[in-house]
Amino acid sequence: LTITDGDLVFATANKGVVLGATSNTDGNTIDDYEEGTWTPVVADANSGGNTGSYSSGGSAGNRYIKVGRLVYITCELFNINTSGMTGGNVLFIRGLPFSGHSSGTYNVGAVHINDVDYNAGGAYYTFMDNSAFMRVYEVGTTGSGHNSVKIEDLNSGASDIVCTLMYFSA
Repeated sequence: LTITDGDLVFATANKGVVLGATSNTDGNTIDDYEEGTWTPVVADANSGGNTGSYSSGGSAGNRYIKVGRLVYITCELFNINTSGMTGGNVLFIRGLPFSGHSSGTYNVGAVHINDVDYNAGGAYYTFMDNSAFMRVYEVGTTGSGHNSVKIEDLNSGASDIVCTLMYFSA
């Protein structure tokens, strides 16, 4: 089959493309691909609680790509405003486009922060367990574990968080 112009479109739903196999096995079938944007919610609780505001990074900002169950997101939060949020609470970034799977696998991503008060470690990473939110952690010193970034660590109206995360959806 050679397609010289146009798209390959299946006549019915729930069909896919089999790669690397000579028969249709679920593990070798790409049957779900999606790209889009998502709207992060900066909050002081994993549900409910108080929310803040931010400026977005434009067209490259808050996007996702989903291939099968694998989800890759980008997140750009500039000039985060924490007015009305509880300072001692952990910073949660909610609204991920898909919930994580519930097998207890942890997903870690990269983060760049600006104008956030550093604690002991100074190196940061994004973290998501089996939820539809992620947190930003600071790497602790040897034997001390890690610390969640809290609302009080952000300088309201000035802090920036730019991050990525790859995870498996439910």
